[in-house]
Amino acid sequence: MKDFELEMQLRETLHESADHMEADDAMKARIDLMLNNQNTGRSRKNMWKRLTVGVAAALCLTTVGAFARGQLAGLASSLSTDDMQFSVEQLQKDTAKIADGLEIPEALAGYDFQKGAVTYVDKLDGEGNRFGTYPELMAYYGKTLTYTARAYDEELDGEHADKGQYYEGQPREEREMDGVTVSYQADRYIFLPPDAQPTAEEAELEAKGELYISYGTDTREEQTFQRVTWQQDGVVYQVFTDDDSVTADDLFAAAADALA
Repeated sequence: MKDFELEMQLRETLHESADHMEADDAMKARIDLMLNNQNTGRSRKNMWKRLTVGVAAALCLTTVGAFARGQLAGLASSLSTDDMQFSVEQLQKDTAKIADGLEIPEALAGYDFQKGAVTYVDKLDGEGNRFGTYPELMAYYGKTLTYTARAYDEELDGEHADKGQYYEGQPREEREMDGVTVSYQADRYIFLPPDAQPTAEEAELEAKGELYISYGTDTREEQTFQRVTWQQDGVVYQVFTDDDSVTADDLFAAAADALA
């Protein structure tokens, strides 16, 4: 999430990008609040999150977070309709920007490729200033899965990167697939109206890192964000979803398809 202000830039990009997409105002508002409503003054010990909320976020995906060490405070990436390729063959031509030989799957866990782009992600310091940029593949499968790939980055992936805290009972699992370790994790989020208050239990769970709370929606909503992550040949891959009907086995099956 974020510890600095990118509100105007991100909102402008979002509304320009989402004009042709089926997303209501409530969904757009939720993206805004996820990006801009996290600087609550509490200690940020959680790992950096990559989040996508609904269809509109497919064209305006921002990843920001808290890091324990170094200059890096967050990441920001925005996409527009002009960036999108609607065939694997066309998108494949751009993957050399990330790594030679990177292959894009035609389908993942039964979901067909819909669209994708190679976008550029800005590294940002605590004041929101850019000090580095790297390319990243983002591809969408059905309306359910998002697949990403980027080159290994020492600040994001190395031993000194903030790996975050885990809690007892958190959905986590690792599986070996063709000699590659694939890691699964799920995180819970609650979205509340601006004047609402979490219950004492929810506030306690948030303080322990077991729940993430944002404000700004019309009604109280809950979502779980799931992802699988792995590294291979200097590239970091991820498949994630906010669809509760998707299981951990489905995400591992998506990883297996990507590794095939």
